[in-house]
Amino acid sequence: MIGTVCLFCYLCQKSAKDTMNRRLFQSFCMTMLAISALGLMPTACTKTRNATQTASTKPSKPLPEPRKPTKTYKNLRLIGDTTCAGWRVILASADGPTKVKGENYYDKLFLITLYKDGQLLFDKKEISTEKLHGKPRSELQLTPGYIELITRTTVYIDVATFYPETDDGWLFSLLFDKNGRLSVRPFIIEMSEADNVASFYRAWLNECRQKPIDKASLEMVANRYCTPSFAKQLLREAPLSLLPAKVVGKYRFDVDVMAELTHNSEDYLEQRGTVYFCTKDYEQQIDSLAYELRNEQDENGYTSFGGITGFKKFHP
Repeated sequence: MIGTVCLFCYLCQKSAKDTMNRRLFQSFCMTMLAISALGLMPTACTKTRNATQTASTKPSKPLPEPRKPTKTYKNLRLIGDTTCAGWRVILASADGPTKVKGENYYDKLFLITLYKDGQLLFDKKEISTEKLHGKPRSELQLTPGYIELITRTTVYIDVATFYPETDDGWLFSLLFDKNGRLSVRPFIIEMSEADNVASFYRAWLNECRQKPIDKASLEMVANRYCTPSFAKQLLREAPLSLLPAKVVGKYRFDVDVMAELTHNSEDYLEQRGTVYFCTKDYEQQIDSLAYELRNEQDENGYTSFGGITGFKKFHP
């Protein structure tokens, strides 16, 4: 596992973007993309039409076939076709109109087609480097993304932009609601299992903002990131009880989350660390809490994320 760097350092930076330039790794995103393309992402979703859910949901309408392309794309490539909780998500990539500065190839477009309960919300919505950064950035290249999670209310997709042939870049979370509205959030990763804890809280906060809160979606988040026993425990409690007191008053606003790993057992199966809740773009820390998680080990000795097993609030 790549070594840990204390996340307190992030809070001392003038710009979260400068921080992310030093912290994000292109190999991580390419690995996640490859896993997603193979249909191995650990979600409650499937690449077939016969999706099964960990949360009980009403049967959705039959999902229609994608529309025929109305625009011609160069080097169009299908990444994945996933159904889950009434959603159908089709991810693809194609060459964009801009050449990457200093290179002999074009930057990529990330194309997202989204259905909800049989209704087409949009067809091949274009995500580009320029749209993510709000201005042209020809020195960067986009890495087409992968599905992190799908619930009944939201599709969570991660995507990244990088300087070519480097590990320097930005990671973004794309959140699509059931009306097709998009929210784009940059976030920080640590390249450890702590990132799963941060992803859990980003999703949990988003689900708590829904009006009304969809309990089945909370269940899907808990089942995705927590051990079965801890997921059941969480779902018996009030959703906001998982948040530190200072965050409860701010959860409806922009709250960014990051996590660090501070302790490993000798066999790396038990880990502990801290989750940090910050204002927008990680400018200021609001509060924090401790977490514990468990990893699983296969017959070859490789470990993988097994689930969050507990949280503990800090008291002054």
